[in-house]
Amino acid sequence: RLTLVSPAFTAAWELAGSTWEAREVNQPILRSPLASEYQAVTFDGLNGRFLAMTSSGELWSYDGLRWTSRGTGPLSYPRHLAFDEARGQLIVLSSTGATAIWDGTQWSTLSGPRPSTGGSMVYDGAGRRVVAFTATGETWTWAGAGWTQLSVFNPPGGRDTPVLVFDRARNTVVLFGGGSTSIRSNDTWELSGTTWTRRMPSVSPPPRHTMACGWDPT
Repeated sequence: RLTLVSPAFTAAWELAGSTWEAREVNQPILRSPLASEYQAVTFDGLNGRFLAMTSSGELWSYDGLRWTSRGTGPLSYPRHLAFDEARGQLIVLSSTGATAIWDGTQWSTLSGPRPSTGGSMVYDGAGRRVVAFTATGETWTWAGAGWTQLSVFNPPGGRDTPVLVFDRARNTVVLFGGGSTSIRSNDTWELSGTTWTRRMPSVSPPPRHTMACGWDPT
């Protein structure tokens, strides 16, 4: 299943097959060592932990019991994080579009072509690559040697801050929603190889952007 949480953390939806279902949630306590208004989070599937970065570039890990500081990276205001399980690297895109890579010990930065920010980013386990979808509607991939812009068929329209998640049960990248402060979407798309396909669930969450979504293995 896929789980989607609203920005205020007061509503949640689950996608089971082709149907979205609303779930009631209690508002959680969000603060911990991460004393930062802006945070980016991803899951490290190799080590079974969450990785989070604050607006100042501090990196933390969470193993289900405790938060552990992992130092400070070279970029501030990280916009997107994705853990490249094929290469054991954390990929970071900042709000300026700069890219940084953390191998678990050392940081490095990347020059050259790169995706613009404003969209979303996720690790694609089927393609063994990181996929970034930009606010301008471009699709980029990272496979360890740099960013490559894909020539894709039938891409979604550009939009800001959709959710992008990898459905491990069906080995596909799923995109939902996004938009701007005045125009919001609630469409659902899937990426397979270089082809985007729009899905038409019988029920979907209301249009929204700037939200969070994750894959639920249960």
